[in-house]
Amino acid sequence: MCTLTGQAKPVTDSYTIAEYLDAQYLNTPQAFPKGTEALQAVFYRFINEKMVDLAAVLVPCIPGILDKKSSVEYFTRTHTEELGKSLEEAKLEGQYLKKHGRE
Repeated sequence: MCTLTGQAKPVTDSYTIAEYLDAQYLNTPQAFPKGTEALQAVFYRFINEKMVDLAAVLVPCIPGILDKKSSVEYFTRTHTEELGKSLEEAKLEGQYLKKHGRE
């Protein structure tokens, strides 16, 4: 749990976690070197925007490389819920993005 706002709550965003760790542990190597905070923020924003398109291409392929049937079922169920569409629909979207140069 991370107490960024004074309340214990899970934090899963890697950028927020890195900021928190840098602020809490000043005498350790920093995730974001001093003076690069703005560059880091722009890079993170850019990568997050591109990840949506990349996920549409990659996520539907992952069940094919998982070992256990239970892992495939779990991955398929959770990502279908997260995407709001089947992995097959996401795969078609990913193929469209690749075809039109948006990967």
